[in-house]
Amino acid sequence: MVIGGVSNSGKSKFLNRTTLIEEEIGVSFQSLECLVNDGDSYKFIFWDLNAKKIFRFMYPQFCRGAKAGFLFFDLSNPNTLIELSFWIEIFKKSAKNIPLILIGTLPENGEIQVKDEEISHFISQNGLNDRFFFLPNEEHRRKEKERIFKHLIQLLNQDSEIKQFEIISPLEDPKFIDFYHLFSNCPTCNAKNHENYLAKFFYSKDAESVKIKELLLELIEKAQDLPFFAYDHLKIGIPCCRCFKKYC
Repeated sequence: MVIGGVSNSGKSKFLNRTTLIEEEIGVSFQSLECLVNDGDSYKFIFWDLNAKKIFRFMYPQFCRGAKAGFLFFDLSNPNTLIELSFWIEIFKKSAKNIPLILIGTLPENGEIQVKDEEISHFISQNGLNDRFFFLPNEEHRRKEKERIFKHLIQLLNQDSEIKQFEIISPLEDPKFIDFYHLFSNCPTCNAKNHENYLAKFFYSKDAESVKIKELLLELIEKAQDLPFFAYDHLKIGIPCCRCFKKYC
């Protein structure tokens, strides 16, 4: 995913990012994962392009291979919408025919200065896929973010029918972190289990997966009450994908 827009257009707020670690190299990275239905995982890696002119020569390289683009503008500043024409040209030239989604943000205590008909004309004129508004109210932000990513998944996978949907942040979830530490190694070959592999199982809504997860955690708890000599020879865990295919 590539992200374009001027500085202070609400990109960092949307991504829940407080620091721009890679800003000095012209692009910042952020990830977000969505679980759909019984555990299908969509992981989006965002490349937020730095708006400074000194980095513009790098934009075409950053855009290659992107699956979609977000275009951010500030609803309280009409100039930020006009300046998106530059980003649209870059995205279309470098990433070809990818979905482009317009997202209007509004800062705290800001007032909307961009008229709806201006936005509609801009979308029509530039062939954008859709528009969303990311306003200060936290509940609105959460719901709008879900709408945006549901829409994006359906644009990228038109055969998908979304019945259940959840945006997750495994590395910010204390319960998942504890789960990951417990089952980070395969009990058979001792290889490291991938974070995505364990997250898909941990967050699955599938009834059988939920039951297995509960039994695993219960077994771990009971094993800790066993004498050391018994516990030392007991292996409880989740097999890595290679061992799962080989033995299950």
